[in-house]
Amino acid sequence: MTTGPEHMRDHWWWRPGWKAGRRFYNWHLTFDEQPEVHRLAEQYRTALAPVGGLDLIPDRWLHLTMQGIGFLGDIDGQNLRAIVEAATQRLAEVPAFGVTLREPIVDPEAILVPMEPAAPVRAVREAIRAAIGWSPSGSARSGCR
Repeated sequence: MTTGPEHMRDHWWWRPGWKAGRRFYNWHLTFDEQPEVHRLAEQYRTALAPVGGLDLIPDRWLHLTMQGIGFLGDIDGQNLRAIVEAATQRLAEVPAFGVTLREPIVDPEAILVPMEPAAPVRAVREAIRAAIGWSPSGSARSGCR
């Protein structure tokens, strides 16, 4: 594992607009039925368990956050359905792919595991962003940032 920050931040600190109980729509790439990923994660959980103060993520919650959409209540049902439909159509055009996990990186909020090749993962993110009308300025069709 690479060296990283001396101290980690709480990943769950409240970001602007967040408060206890408020939910946020996100697209995640998950690792269901990926035993090699689960074995790797278990090795790191075992190694990190003595450190204390860390949230060691169980296999069912391992993910790569692809794109946030917005808070529940800020996006109406019709707009949400349109986003899901557009994403479904766009993602159907992204070919299935495999990735190789690389050496973990210690980030101030998490331990990140880069994937290669990155291009297909980027294609998934770009399809999702196009579906929500995301632009580089951070605006989206839904009016969320």
